[in-house]
Amino acid sequence: MTIQDIIKYISWFATKNDIALTTNRLVKFMYLFDYFHAKVLGSKFTDFPWTFVYYGPYCREAMSSIDNAVLAGGICKSTHDSKFDIDKDFHLFKCRDHQDAEAIEEGINFIVLSKIQWAIRQFGDDTADLLDFVYFDTEPMKNARKGDLLDFSLVEIFKPPKVAKRRPMSKEEIEKAKALISGMGSKYEDGAKRLAAENERIIKFKTESYLKLVQFLDRSDPLPGFNGIAKIEMP
Repeated sequence: MTIQDIIKYISWFATKNDIALTTNRLVKFMYLFDYFHAKVLGSKFTDFPWTFVYYGPYCREAMSSIDNAVLAGGICKSTHDSKFDIDKDFHLFKCRDHQDAEAIEEGINFIVLSKIQWAIRQFGDDTADLLDFVYFDTEPMKNARKGDLLDFSLVEIFKPPKVAKRRPMSKEEIEKAKALISGMGSKYEDGAKRLAAENERIIKFKTESYLKLVQFLDRSDPLPGFNGIAKIEMP
């Protein structure tokens, strides 16, 4: 299995779930595949030198692999006019070859597969939450600074939960369990209210400028890293 196969599978699964993959999202999901592979199996799938360069993990090797996948016909790229005042277009990637994708799926570790599928469903249409997850919930990005090579040795290995041995339940225990389950409805409603209140609290921090930045990221391709000092002169 190659990185071309993984790009094809990510694009196919997103297409299957009616999710449009921009360049930025596709690159981040490629990083997450490497991350989940390291978390479950102890090492990255690729040898890409992921670096904190462009709003999170990025490397030229990822971009070259996407270009090669398009040239090989593994995925389709469509180009659209940017809605922003910049002289460039943005791209969307899709794949509808379900036979090859399903064959690729069979070769991916089950836990890695379930995690990348979850990530695509959860964040595929929400670049802001995708970036939040990459920044704050993947160990190589925690405490990393711009320009740092991301250290995958920091990834904590996934440990599946132990299966507890169950004993037969008495009639009294069964009745008590039923009573507890019936009382969970109100607790669920309370939890939903608290979650809604928390979302209301957080949304005020996501200003219009922040949302415009997220939209801009989806409408532009990653830029290479730059070195040097920028000087800003005020009129």
